[in-house]
Amino acid sequence: MNIIGDIGGTKARFALVDKKDGICCRQTYYKAEFENISEALRRFMQYNNLRGGRALLAVNAPVVNGLPAKKSNDWGYNPEKIKAETNLKDISFINDGIAHAMAIPWLRREDIFPLYPADSEAQGTIVSVSIGTEVGVAYGIYNSARGRYDFYPSEGGSQFFSPASPDHIEILCRILEADTSLAWNHLTSGSGISRLYNLLYNDNCSASEIMSAQFENGRFYKVFEIFGELLGAFIHNIACMLLPFGGIYLTGGVLSRPEVLSRLRQTPFKHFYELGTPADSPLRRLPVRIVSNDSSALIGLAHCF
Repeated sequence: MNIIGDIGGTKARFALVDKKDGICCRQTYYKAEFENISEALRRFMQYNNLRGGRALLAVNAPVVNGLPAKKSNDWGYNPEKIKAETNLKDISFINDGIAHAMAIPWLRREDIFPLYPADSEAQGTIVSVSIGTEVGVAYGIYNSARGRYDFYPSEGGSQFFSPASPDHIEILCRILEADTSLAWNHLTSGSGISRLYNLLYNDNCSASEIMSAQFENGRFYKVFEIFGELLGAFIHNIACMLLPFGGIYLTGGVLSRPEVLSRLRQTPFKHFYELGTPADSPLRRLPVRIVSNDSSALIGLAHCF
């Protein structure tokens, strides 16, 4: 049995996988409860009575020469130290955006819901935009000679935010007054929803509270409406860069709940996705879909073995 793990900004999801049983024994831990990754892995291994094996972990950071590159995301990602502390024989890391993207060809039909219906569909590049605590972007290009997709990471979420309405300009001005973080990553994510609320109302509220509310609260409605606008503009930019005729898939835990999908469809997402594009634009032929399975990264990892 091999261990797979999806290490996000706040949670760590682990599971076991083998060719016979597929994915099983899933467990979710909050990162704040553990000092480092070794402690979390030991807890998972003890729970499943494991004394060795291999682990493949998806991390919310670029992976360079086999190691996560962002120091700010370091949770003790030292392979030799982890092996010594857990008795694992091998441990490898992969960018979490790639893990989400690798799952796309293996998702069930019932896991996928249309957000932006395209005029037509064709085989081509696929893109995963994983909306979690932060935003991960990765894409797959179909390799016809090998009969499969080749996957590549991206730091697309780190692009500068570009306003597309007077409301967006006001948000930009408030960001510049508050700090210097201008990335889409901090506006079109779970933490971004909270940040928008703070920027608009100078008050704090969690993304979970905002998304689970019935929107009788006018503030919550306004924040989620602007979130949908910004997400539409961000996905527009991704579509322009990569022209993914195979589809853009919004993965991750933030948008996976059915009620969130319903509310997102009521926002001006479509208007800002199409903004400035003529009726015959290639962007209008690209399907945008939401993945309701919040374990898509684990599905992608399972197909690495």
